[in-house]
Amino acid sequence: MFDHPFAAVAPRLFEAASLAEWLLEHYGAAPQVTVQIFAGEPSAENEISHDVGAILAGDADEYVILESPGSDPFTWAVIIAAVFAVAAYVLMPKPVMPGNVNRTQQSPNNALGSRENKVRLLERVEDIYGTVKSIPSLMMPTYNKYIDNKKFEYGYYCVGRGYYDIAELCDGDTLIADIDGASAAVYAPFTSPNSDDAPQLQVGSAIIDDVLTVRRAAEVDGITLKAANQADLPSGGSVYSFYSSGLIEQSTKQPNFNSILEVGDSVDVIAHGPLPTRPNYSGTFVVTDVGDGYIYVDADWIEDALTISGRVSLTTPPASMGWVTLPDLARTQVWCNITAPNGLFKDDGGKAPCNVDFEIQIERLTAAMVPTGVVEVVTGSLTGADSDEHADTIEHSTAWAGPARVRVARTSNHDFAFKGTVQDEIKWADLYSVTPVSKTEFGNKTTIHTITKATARATAVKTRQLNCLASRRLPIYSGTTFSGAFDATGRLASGTIAATSKLVDIIAAVSLDPKIGARDLVTEVDMAQIWGVQQALDAWNPECGQFNFTFDTDNTSFEETIISIANAGFCIAYRQNGKIRLSLDRAQAASTALFTHRNKKPRAETITRKFASDADYDGVEFVYVDPDSDQSETITLPLDGSYTKLKKFEIAGIRSFEQAWLRANREYFKIRGQRINIETTTTMDARALLPNARIDIVDNTRFKSYDGEVVGQDGLVLTLSQDVRFAAGLPHSIVLMRRDGTLQSIPVTAGAEANQVVLQSLPTEAITTNYGPTGIRTIFSFAADSARGAQAYQVQELDLSDGQYVTLKAVNYSDTYFAADYAAIPAKETIIN
Repeated sequence: MFDHPFAAVAPRLFEAASLAEWLLEHYGAAPQVTVQIFAGEPSAENEISHDVGAILAGDADEYVILESPGSDPFTWAVIIAAVFAVAAYVLMPKPVMPGNVNRTQQSPNNALGSRENKVRLLERVEDIYGTVKSIPSLMMPTYNKYIDNKKFEYGYYCVGRGYYDIAELCDGDTLIADIDGASAAVYAPFTSPNSDDAPQLQVGSAIIDDVLTVRRAAEVDGITLKAANQADLPSGGSVYSFYSSGLIEQSTKQPNFNSILEVGDSVDVIAHGPLPTRPNYSGTFVVTDVGDGYIYVDADWIEDALTISGRVSLTTPPASMGWVTLPDLARTQVWCNITAPNGLFKDDGGKAPCNVDFEIQIERLTAAMVPTGVVEVVTGSLTGADSDEHADTIEHSTAWAGPARVRVARTSNHDFAFKGTVQDEIKWADLYSVTPVSKTEFGNKTTIHTITKATARATAVKTRQLNCLASRRLPIYSGTTFSGAFDATGRLASGTIAATSKLVDIIAAVSLDPKIGARDLVTEVDMAQIWGVQQALDAWNPECGQFNFTFDTDNTSFEETIISIANAGFCIAYRQNGKIRLSLDRAQAASTALFTHRNKKPRAETITRKFASDADYDGVEFVYVDPDSDQSETITLPLDGSYTKLKKFEIAGIRSFEQAWLRANREYFKIRGQRINIETTTTMDARALLPNARIDIVDNTRFKSYDGEVVGQDGLVLTLSQDVRFAAGLPHSIVLMRRDGTLQSIPVTAGAEANQVVLQSLPTEAITTNYGPTGIRTIFSFAADSARGAQAYQVQELDLSDGQYVTLKAVNYSDTYFAADYAAIPAKETIIN
């Protein structure tokens, strides 16, 4: 801002959330200078001093303000109008039905199905407010290790930003505490398994492992490791019988044909017929069938069986297990899981021990993945005497950090000489590249470290289903002070915090949060007013002022966040005088403003009346998450099923039957009762209206209406600007608008003249009958009391962009909208099937 266009001093810089509000705050209601406003550097093209829409938008990166001596009343009137426009409109949503839950959300917390733990790379960390069933996101891929021949899965998960109370920690539907061998450790923000801090909650035994980067090689997935004497047919000493149609039988099955051959493989036969004239038992043949001790090849032997000593070998002998590359540049360890899934034993009438040896070779690679010839060898063995799974995890730290390639081979032969059954099959189940994590904590996140025993149920489910009940802990507002405070990083800096679902605590938290609102509570949030709304909600029903939801997308603005929170609590959020406030949608005994032809723009009013038809919604399907089942439940109204078309609602943040029941009824009665929509253009009297406000609007689309101004007063006798007509036998009243815009309704009787009425009680303030210093004449509306309700409307939308007039949209007001507010709430089991 330049104090003068030719000032020889540097300009003053200001930051503000609203250009219009800053202008009024900085210069006051009666500035002593002329103010020129530019969107950017000063130029005739950039000047917006008289552009109300541009002042309201305030969407330029910077503005330049020039002051000049003198004043410009017209300019300032425009600015004041703009400020009033911002006052009650910024957070006021369009007149649409409440928005449903956005099903494009990425977090499983908000999903109706497939609620499983997953990695959410480059997505917003969950912001849970209130209490929800949390399906924590994976912070690292899970990995498996074997301890005492039992398989365990390790995981590290993120519940969300901030501090939480964690309860009902489960794997699927089973409590972790009830699973043998399972453990879970919950870490508060700024702590982790890598720090020296104890977990805030420990279930089961302590978990020794740190958080690591463990990457599984996809190429290794239960590869059977065969012994050398199982990988090819015997080199000699075996006797084969040759039959017609290409049949070859083994006399000894060490190994059996069907353990190493498949249809389509090629075999080399080295043998000769008994006669020089039949040397057709040698050559390369393709296997067309294979079974227990026999194969068919694409040949046709003589009809009679011949027993010949010779060799049948594989055309292409099986290669040893190939190398698998681990490319991680910071890798320090290699882990291999070697398993015998069907057990290990020798059985010739009783199970005896069986031992299998194996070898792991790890070769160093350059950064370009070129083998160096530097190989480290690790040996191991599995031993068992039963059919239970036997397995081991070989953890090896290499002498170097960086890429490597790995292969595994079985080094002990199969015992073909044993006369009984030999069960000695082993598999290479997993290969992991392991890199240490240098971080000791992961910031403002609550995390869970788990180890879960692989039960039959767990191994049948291919996806993780760790879940818990998470309740966000926040500073609690008492009406004047907060119980605690966070620093800029989200760390608890002072005081105490507790689990809360109250709107007032959550609105304060998201407003202060530097990643969401970054607002100042003193200057930008009317905490006292919001506290009053919370008290009213709690007095109505303690469930109604609650919000329980997970924000998980990065395209949700602060204003949208506040609107969602308010909507769950039957409120509309708005900004007035620069501060965020809430307007509670509830029954209103009287209107707060009156609009007649005296404070409307002529011929600028339209009324739309709707009548029920088969195409209209006449019922409600209300979906919410029930805390008892943690599943989506549905309330359908009317209960007797007499509907033709249902309007579906799923309001974000509603998580109790009572709250859902009251909201479902509210929406149902509004669908039934909202039949009249009015759009009218008024004077600036409407600029201070609040969302949901009940107001009186005289229908000036009709030929005759009884509204206008009071032009004279003689005691209790008022002379009106037009004649009025009394209906026989009905009580009548006159509504007078006070100077501050509020209304007073007074019963009246007919006066001596057609344009006169007699007040039955005194007005609360002096009636103005002449234009002058005290303002304009008092505006009135006259009607029979039975017809007064037809003038009542509920504010839906305001458009103040004109600067001289306000476009007002409203829907007919009715007390029936709130018919269920204080009625007895039925038992849930009678409503939810």
